Order: sequence, then C-alpha cells, then structure tokens
Amino acid sequence: MSPEEEIVSRLKRNGTFDSMRKQILVEFQTGDAGQKFLDKLRAFMEDMVNKDPNLLEKDSSFFYDQVSAELERSGLYQTIREEILDTLKEDSHQNKIDEEILFVTEDEEKN
Repeated sequence: MSPEEEIVSRLKRNGTFDSMRKQILVEFQTGDAGQKFLDKLRAFMEDMVNKDPNLLEKDSSFFYDQVSAELERSGLYQTIREEILDTLKEDSHQNKIDEEILFVTEDEEKN
C-alpha cells in the first residue's frame, strides 16, 4: 500500500471521512444550495409527473429507475457534485483535512 493509500485508510478507520460527510450534508441541507436543490428537484418531479401521470402508478423500482435516469440526463446531479466539490475546496474544509492528515501521519510516526 502506498503512503497516500495508507493515510486514506487511516482516515477512514478513525471516522474522519464519515464525520466530514455528515458535516457537509448538514451544511448543504440547511444552506441556500440545499434549498435551491430541493426546489429544482420538486419542480423536476412535478414536471415529470405532469408529462406522464401514469408514472405514479408504475412499480416503485421502475419509477425509481426512470426518475434516476432522467435526473442524470438533466444535469441536476452534476450541478450538485460541482457545488459539493467547491464546498470541499473552502478554507475551513481544507484546513480540517490538513489537520486530520497531520494527526494520522504524526500518530504513525509515534508508533
């Protein structure tokens, strides 16, 4: 395992990725971007059902597959991915990542 892979593995084991994921999710859900996403998603779903009201009567797995495919084609997911990547580039998140990497590398050196 390369040194980079070992650092990633240690960050996963000590819960860093999970806690950062949860923090970013909360920030997204409570922020403007999350509300805008919900509004766009709601409008998207309403439009889809208005175009084909029979969708609501379809099997749930068919409905899920159909909606997921349409969302991918719409670019809505890509927009969210880009916003999340931008969020990760913010100084507060970069500093947190740097601190965690420093912590696991210092801890490794001690052992």
